[in-house]
Amino acid sequence: MAGRQFFLFSCILLAFPFSAKADEKLVELVKKTKPAVVLIQTFDKDNKPLGQGSGFFVNNKGHIVTNHHVLEGAYRATIKTSSGKEYQDDR
Repeated sequence: MAGRQFFLFSCILLAFPFSAKADEKLVELVKKTKPAVVLIQTFDKDNKPLGQGSGFFVNNKGHIVTNHHVLEGAYRATIKTSSGKEYQDDR
């Protein structure tokens, strides 16, 4: 989870100029976007871990966007939210 937050924080840092006002906006933006970020862990047919990556919710129906390589070759995936909820995606 820390890696996800670092990645999100790094991306946001690049988008804003450095100033006290920008810092306040950054903190608010992170608070707003954090619930949309998920950790995706992938497994093969024998339930052995393949890898992990991040993604984010794009709507309130549960649709998630991630990179192709995160799911490539995976038999199933576990999606974990920042609040600790866990969902299974059986391919």
